[in-house]
Amino acid sequence: MLFSHKALQPIDIIESPIQLNQCPQFKLPMKSDNNRKYLLIFSGILLGFQYLGLVVDGNIPFTQIKISSQANIPIILTILIFFFGGQFTFYWLKQEKEERSFFEFITAIPVALVAIIPVIYS
Repeated sequence: MLFSHKALQPIDIIESPIQLNQCPQFKLPMKSDNNRKYLLIFSGILLGFQYLGLVVDGNIPFTQIKISSQANIPIILTILIFFFGGQFTFYWLKQEKEERSFFEFITAIPVALVAIIPVIYS
């Protein structure tokens, strides 16, 4: 039982449940935004490493993954891109149609594919 702040009358939670998705102040953050961000970050790092000569020393940026050799960098980044790409797609499809951004989807997935296809092909 909870008490109303005005008259200290007991409120039965079972009779009046609060729906989190109906209250704007309790709106849950969309997980697809974070997954899209990391998908694009790791895709950019992989593209920079492959084509622009980006040097990654010690750790993969934004992670605690330590690198034993430079040959492992494309494999590690490809695994991270698959992971965040799968999560981004899952959470994007889980969103309501009004909240989805098709533009974000059709820009993030091709960038990730351009980054990982040369690694998979070789």
